[in-house]
Amino acid sequence: MRGGELLSTYTMVLDQGGSFVRILLLSVMMLALACSAFALTDSGNEMIPGPGGDPVLLAYGDASLTTTFANNNQFAGNSFDITVNTDVTVVGWDINIDPTFPSTTIDIYTRAGTALGNETSSAGWTLLGSIAVAPQGPGVPTHVDIGGLAIAAGETVGVLLIADQCVSGSGCVNYTNMPQGTTFSNADMTVTTWNGFGPPFPPPSVFMGRAWNGTIH
Repeated sequence: MRGGELLSTYTMVLDQGGSFVRILLLSVMMLALACSAFALTDSGNEMIPGPGGDPVLLAYGDASLTTTFANNNQFAGNSFDITVNTDVTVVGWDINIDPTFPSTTIDIYTRAGTALGNETSSAGWTLLGSIAVAPQGPGVPTHVDIGGLAIAAGETVGVLLIADQCVSGSGCVNYTNMPQGTTFSNADMTVTTWNGFGPPFPPPSVFMGRAWNGTIH
C-alpha cells in the first residue's frame, strides 16, 4: 500500500455519506497521530523510549542485579527498596539518564526500612553520596561511582536516587511505567520499585508506579 492510498479510500467512501463525516474522520486521525508522536513524560518532555532488551553492562562482578533499561517516562528520580538474602556491600550503580547536559550530578539517599511512603519527608534519610556523571543517553547504562552501602542479611534499605540538574525534561532520570511494587531478584537481593518524582529533595510529590532503571553492583 503506497502512502496516501488508505486515506484516499476512506475519503471516497465517506463522500457518499457527507462531507461532515469526512472532515470529522480526518480530524480524529490527525489527533491520533499527534498524540502518538508527542507522548509526554512526567517532566512534561517528549518521550524518548529506550531500546528495550538487555543492556550492555559494565563489568562489576557476578553479584549485580538489573531492573530494566526499557524506559518510557522520566523525571528527577525514583524511590525503590533493596532487600538482601546475604550480607551485601553495594559498590556502584548504573542508571538510565537523559544526555542533554554533558555532566549531571546524582545524589543517592538511603534509609533503614522501606522508601515507600517516606519520599516526601527528609526525616530518616542519609546522603550516601553525590557525584557528577557523564550521561550516556536513553537505554544505555551510565555508571554512578557511589559505594559503601553495607546491608546485612534480611535487612531492607530504602533508596532515593535524584538527578540534581533535572529541569523541564532535560538532564532527567529515565524510568518505566510499571505497577507499584514490581520486583527484580537474584540469589543475593530483591529490588522493589516504587515511584518517580520531580525535584528537589525531598520531592514535593510522587508519581506512583514508576520503576527505576538501573543496575546495582
